[in-house]
Parts: sequence; structure tokens; C-alpha cells
Amino acid sequence: MKLTFDLTPQDYIDYTLFYARRAPFFKKPRRRLRIVIALCALVAVLGALPRVHIMNVMHGAILAGLILLLALVIYGVIVKITDASLRHNARAMFLTAGRNNSVGARIVECGDQHLTEHASYYDMTARYKQFIVLQRSATAFYLTSGPTAVLIIPLRAFSSGEEQEKFIELMKEKGIPYEP
Repeated sequence: MKLTFDLTPQDYIDYTLFYARRAPFFKKPRRRLRIVIALCALVAVLGALPRVHIMNVMHGAILAGLILLLALVIYGVIVKITDASLRHNARAMFLTAGRNNSVGARIVECGDQHLTEHASYYDMTARYKQFIVLQRSATAFYLTSGPTAVLIIPLRAFSSGEEQEKFIELMKEKGIPYEP
């Protein structure tokens, strides 16, 4: 199987976001931050309740529902803000890296024993057993061979969904676990 594509800065930014959303190292602090901020809003509103004279149970139930809704909205807004911040930081880091030879035309060839990536400035050959996992996002496949080493294959490199399935099956045959 031979795949030809152009790797763009956006592909690297997408991978950064994909990794940050899935890696436990990033997920736990982000989740804690969201929960703490939502709880702060909840505590602030509950702290103001004694000053509000609730006449009956119906008003109290409505107020409790509104407090819960406010906490959920704040939680959702924080999700959007942290994702936007992560995207902005990834883009800034990538675009300020100076002369960047990591983008451009790529050819990936899947041989019997190894996978070869040809780029304008380098060629990389790796045995299939070097790859830890094949992951798929909404925009690309990621073949991970270490904590910081990944081969990005955008979905646009495939002519059809059938070709993507053949690629997944080939990687499974070579012993690389697949995580959708």
C-alpha cells in the first residue's frame, strides 16, 4: 500500500489537540479545573441563598434548577475556553518554530516487514513492531512509536473509506493494536 499526501501545520495542531484530550496526564488536571470552577459558581450562588427569602417550595425548586443549569453552563464554557487556549498555544508553538521541515509532501509505503516514510528532507524506515498503537481521530490516523514519536497520516491520503479499512486491517495483521 502506498499513500501520498501533503502534511500541513494544521495536521500537527490537530494531533496536539487529539493527544491532549486523550492523554491521562492532560485529562485529569483539565477535568479538575472544570469541576472546581463549576463548584465555585455553585458555592457562590448557594452562599447568596440565605439573603434571598424563599417563600415556598416551588420557588426553591426553580432556584435550585437554575443554579444547576448555571454550573453546567460554566462547566461547558470552561471546556470551550480550555480547548481554544490549547489550540491557540499549539498553533503559536508550531508557527514560531522557525524554518520547519516537518510539513510538506509525504509518501508512506507499507512493505512486508517495515513501513517507510519519504519526505523532502528525510526518509524514515521503521519495522511494524516498533509501533505501539494505531489511533484514529476525525482528521487522521496516528501511528505512535514512542511517547513523543508519531507518524501522522491524514484521512485525505485515502481515496475511500474502504481503503482506510484496508489500512486498519493491514496494521492489525502486522500486530499493531487499533484504537478508534
